[in-house]
Amino acid sequence: ARDVADAIGADRVGIRLSPWSTFNDMAHYPELDDAYTYLAAELQKIGIVYVHLVDHSRLSGLSTAAETAKAIRRVFTNSYISSGNYTTLADIEDALVRGKADLVSMSRPFIANPDLIERLRRDLPLSAPNPATFYAPGPKGFSDGYTDYPMVEPVRRSA
Repeated sequence: ARDVADAIGADRVGIRLSPWSTFNDMAHYPELDDAYTYLAAELQKIGIVYVHLVDHSRLSGLSTAAETAKAIRRVFTNSYISSGNYTTLADIEDALVRGKADLVSMSRPFIANPDLIERLRRDLPLSAPNPATFYAPGPKGFSDGYTDYPMVEPVRRSA
């Protein structure tokens, strides 16, 4: 991150971190909290513009992952993006008002709901994402699972 920040400016550099992930059989290690807290403090010193944290406590309910997220948030004071199972405006607002995040990411709901903003505005149910179609080609190519979700009928506004 330091080399990239030196090359293009720290105000153009962000990083996504995913402590407690088990993707590709990643395993927990005893120094995980210390390692990520140290990393976040060093990123703060470099002055990168944001950390985007996948909060695995929101995905798994793992309380130790919540503590890791809090520790990172304490030492990294630039823009902090939280992601992990946000599905309602109330949930997003809670994270923002309580200072858990400066921004919230909703990747899976966006994948499964091409009309996500409209659904949130109207408090309509969200379509569930199908992880089997993530990043994998199907009969129609790589768009399968990204373009097949139903959309709600738009609200007709009178002139």
